[in-house]
Amino acid sequence: MAYKELYACGFNAWNQLNFTTGINWAQPPRNERVFHSIVQHPDIEFVYASISAVLIRKGPDLLIAGHPDAFLTLIQSRRLQNCRHHIAIAGNGKVAAIGLDGSNSIINTYGSLNEYQINKPQTSVRVPTIKRIVANRTAFHALTSTGDVVSWGDLRFEALLGREPIEEYPGSHPSVVDDLAALPTGPIRKITSQGFMTAAITEGNDLYVWGEQPKPELRTGNGNGKGKENAQLKLFEELTGVPSAVDVLGYDVLDAAIGEGYALVLTTEGRLFVIGDNINCQLGLPEITHAAEWIEVIPSLQRGQRITAVWAGYKNSFLLVEQLF
Repeated sequence: MAYKELYACGFNAWNQLNFTTGINWAQPPRNERVFHSIVQHPDIEFVYASISAVLIRKGPDLLIAGHPDAFLTLIQSRRLQNCRHHIAIAGNGKVAAIGLDGSNSIINTYGSLNEYQINKPQTSVRVPTIKRIVANRTAFHALTSTGDVVSWGDLRFEALLGREPIEEYPGSHPSVVDDLAALPTGPIRKITSQGFMTAAITEGNDLYVWGEQPKPELRTGNGNGKGKENAQLKLFEELTGVPSAVDVLGYDVLDAAIGEGYALVLTTEGRLFVIGDNINCQLGLPEITHAAEWIEVIPSLQRGQRITAVWAGYKNSFLLVEQLF
């Protein structure tokens, strides 16, 4: 079986990037400034990250590092071990979960985690079979087995839906994002969402994004780390409420991950590019606080290793690295 490693960098205040030892408060954890290996196993996968903890799969087991919240603990429970991709919690505390109804799915939306635990949904909508569900601050997105993207959420943040709500299909009603249908390079095969942005990758390896630009913040250091104030962290020129194609320096996109105001892209050639906020070193670039344009990051890998997947947690980032020969 191929040897695999999970690499990570970024926010580490609760020691959530350490799966080998407990927290030593005599020496408080520091942010991890560059990508490095945190777990080694023939079968590993990043699952979910809250502000204070990270959940991974190592073989058949789900393991937590850091200080887990109630939602992350719930995912780890044996009852949800095999359906962790079918539940998500938004930044406003609402929960969405997928149930089965014959050959179709039922999207249940709950006002809180407590309402989910007592099975008291606010809405239940029957849709085609769902492969995965993700969430950002106020919206949910689900990927169907046919490559359609369905969105719903808070109408006050319409841009995060990726579609225009209408009377028949309001913002709170799970509805297909029409602008992601019949794309030139095929249906959607992956979705990723966090903060104020969502991204999707087509079967033909094109990247589409939608949402709102990160909220203005004060940073010292521009995209080149030159010590100027950067009050507006603009992520993508293309970023609006309408899904738009993003050119990543002409490369085809194998995988992508959206974090809180930043993004990771893995090309089909195995190259890693990053953009956006880096105040916690979540991009693996220790010398700057914000990347205003795509920058390639070259982690220190062993001979024969290659990055095969990327994920983003809460201001921390993860790479799956495999030994190919």
